[in-house]
Order: sequence, then structure tokens, then C-alpha cells
Amino acid sequence: MKIEENPQKIENEEKGNLSLEKGAKIDINDLHEKLGHPAEEMVKLTGNYMKLSIQGKMDNCENCAIVKMRQKNVEKGPKEKL
Repeated sequence: MKIEENPQKIENEEKGNLSLEKGAKIDINDLHEKLGHPAEEMVKLTGNYMKLSIQGKMDNCENCAIVKMRQKNVEKGPKEKL
């Protein structure tokens, strides 16, 4: 019993880890997520460096917005009773 696998086919299917061919088309929002949520300029620079064809417009990223939120200040001492 002989199992044959085409390594080139497997490499091209591994889109989760950005094993993309030169000139591959990818949505800018997908690339933003796969690169770890960098700024739009860095996504474009990295995509160009990787010779990817970036498509679409950058949407507001919910995960990035959550990380940038700031918790409301909490007083450290007890409140005074009137």
C-alpha cells in the first residue's frame, strides 16, 4: 500500500499559516487577522513584501477595538458618608 502526497498541493492549501503563492489574492481584513492585528499600513507593507495581491478596504476590527478600550477608574479608598 503506497500513499502518494503532492507536497506542492499541501503547501498551497495551508492558508491558515499564510503559505501563499506569489501574487495570491487575499482580502486585507483576512491578512490583518492572520498577521496578528497590526496597523493598516503594516498590513499593506507586509503584503507587498510577500508579493500578495491585497484586495478590499480595511474595516473596523472588533478585536482591535476591544483591546484599545480602557476600563473606568475605580476609587481606591472608601466613600465618605454624608
